[in-house]
Amino acid sequence: MTQDEVVAKPNRLFDKLTLVDRREHPSHGYRVVHVIVDSAGRLVEIQVRTSLQHLWAELSEKLSDVVDSAIKYGGDEDAVRVLMVMSETIKAQEAKESWLLGSLLVNDPQGDSDEIYSEELKTRDIMKQRIEIEQLLKAIGEVIPRLKGRKDDLSD
Repeated sequence: MTQDEVVAKPNRLFDKLTLVDRREHPSHGYRVVHVIVDSAGRLVEIQVRTSLQHLWAELSEKLSDVVDSAIKYGGDEDAVRVLMVMSETIKAQEAKESWLLGSLLVNDPQGDSDEIYSEELKTRDIMKQRIEIEQLLKAIGEVIPRLKGRKDDLSD
């Protein structure tokens, strides 16, 4: 199920709902869809993230804890730069995956082995890139907590 399909579900369940879509215009790299619903007179925020957006958000939280709590609002330039690069990388990756999904659903190669092979190579490359992004986000996230308490040492 795609992020858009998940976001559409609450429309059927709640009369009052507000969408805040930060995918195209992220806040300091934060890309997510917030669905705010009125449930029994209380506002409830539902964050709908892809798995890559979630890994990015976890990384942002760790950087905020260790490097600068104001990162989410444009704090430490180096940390913000890392987050922005990763956000743009994720955006590009998700666009490739969306294209691939659309391509696989639309194309029916009808036994053309060259076309099938070409589609397999594209799929393999795109999924390999996803794995590399996931590994990079996780690796950075694992290193950051080790920096806690050494923040002053890093500025030398």
